[in-house]
Amino acid sequence: MRARLLCLLTAISGLAVLPGRATGQQPVTVTGRVMSAAGIPLVFVDVRIPELALGALTRDNGVYTIVVPGARVSNQQVTVVARVLGYKSQSLKVTLSSGTVTQDFTLAPNPLQLGEVVVTGAGTTSASEKLGHVRNQARPRTWRSSPKRATPAPRRSFAFAAPTPSTAPGNR
Repeated sequence: MRARLLCLLTAISGLAVLPGRATGQQPVTVTGRVMSAAGIPLVFVDVRIPELALGALTRDNGVYTIVVPGARVSNQQVTVVARVLGYKSQSLKVTLSSGTVTQDFTLAPNPLQLGEVVVTGAGTTSASEKLGHVRNQARPRTWRSSPKRATPAPRRSFAFAAPTPSTAPGNR
């Protein structure tokens, strides 16, 4: 009897608190469109809210949507940042209130373009060198057996040439 009464009181108190929490925890949707200065929708723009560690990428039409969970919303002001390679990033302040907040961006072109990227393999080691394997020979040898005796296989060198337009994979 005592256990039933305790269970009933717990259920009633839980229902009494639930509506109060539900009204304060409505998610907020931050949405908008990212365009270039020429009016062209920009694709794959990184749109973020750094304070909440949330973000999204724009779709083909330049539209983004970020859903902020209700537990993280308290009518605070946050910064929304839009950035993509080739354009200057833009930061705008937005107040998160219930419902949907719309914030559009217009990004100006960045005159400082990335010209060339060079990737080198300096400092790389193979798995056997990491494990401490010691090689006794400068070049490993391959052996070819013959009916008479085993002899080293002849060494071959190969020259690699870039594919010509007629032999490229897409032109066959």
